[in-house]
Amino acid sequence: MVRENFKTHCANVTKKMKRQWSAREKLMVITYHEKGHSKCSTAEKFNIQPKQLREWLNNKEQLLKTAPHIQKLNTSARSKYLLLEDELFEWFKES
Repeated sequence: MVRENFKTHCANVTKKMKRQWSAREKLMVITYHEKGHSKCSTAEKFNIQPKQLREWLNNKEQLLKTAPHIQKLNTSARSKYLLLEDELFEWFKES
């Protein structure tokens, strides 16, 4: 909802900022959930969507293997030409 600010005569629009969670923080939320709290109550407490919590639970093994400060598990797109890139890398190493 837009409301006029009488002091500056311009509209204020509230905007939700995206929050990036590190692997350590995601594991802390998962641990809180595993102590007996429901998915909905856990999601509400940490202000996240239940779908986001389900994804974290599915990726728990990967989160345990990554460094604590990592925020994204998928860092880059998969290669379309894997064999070509391998040959190019070998050629680059030789020269």
